[in-house]
Amino acid sequence: MKIEFTELNYNMKHVAAFKWMALFFVIVTFSSCSNKSERDAVVKVANEFGGSVTGTIGYVKTTEKFKKSGKYFQLLVEDLDASFFNYYSDLRVPASKSAFIFFDNIKKDEFNYDFIRVIYRYSLREEIYEYSVNDLLFFKNNESVVGKMVKAMCNGNCMIVSKYFDKNVFNQYAVNRICDSLRVFDNAVKGNRLIVDIKGFDVVSAKPHAIKVFTVVKAAKLSKAISVIIEPDNGSRFIAGLYISNTFVKK
Repeated sequence: MKIEFTELNYNMKHVAAFKWMALFFVIVTFSSCSNKSERDAVVKVANEFGGSVTGTIGYVKTTEKFKKSGKYFQLLVEDLDASFFNYYSDLRVPASKSAFIFFDNIKKDEFNYDFIRVIYRYSLREEIYEYSVNDLLFFKNNESVVGKMVKAMCNGNCMIVSKYFDKNVFNQYAVNRICDSLRVFDNAVKGNRLIVDIKGFDVVSAKPHAIKVFTVVKAAKLSKAISVIIEPDNGSRFIAGLYISNTFVKK
């Protein structure tokens, strides 16, 4: 059984492909039921990715397995430019970042939602992603840690960081293979700044409380997509998975 109702909150349209485009203009309409921090947060989501972003407040009660219940804030994203889809091959990445941008820009005492829903509507399709407060908090508390770990590994300090690898997943051979694969950055980082861009995250259903953090590492003309699965263990953070690929962004 599922019962759901929504209340239209506001719409923000950013007529541009991406924030790095030089010229754009913004059309914003708000209703009286939204507060300033929510309005500002929706503007920031639209500024990050472009398109038309509509904010909606709703409530859902369901007994369906793996479905979220409670009060939610919904971000409906439409009218995205082709360059958005040319870059992202996996919409979990921008969806999670959109949810986090909204969550992170709301004052703690004003945030009274159980989860955030992000909907992409395009080409007669609709894709829905939902993120609980716990998911978003875990990402917030760990994104800087992942960024530092990935940066250290790509700067040639992989073996030092390997102490954070889950020994139940990675033996020494696996760690050595990862370190070897990251040596492609050895020449690129010489005299160049290495940048780790945290793109978003995904919840790992097979590992309770674990998330996969999507990053893009850049140095000179070299760019690699690196995904890291991180999970807590007795108060510490351990890497439970690491993937070097370009599976969530396109060249």
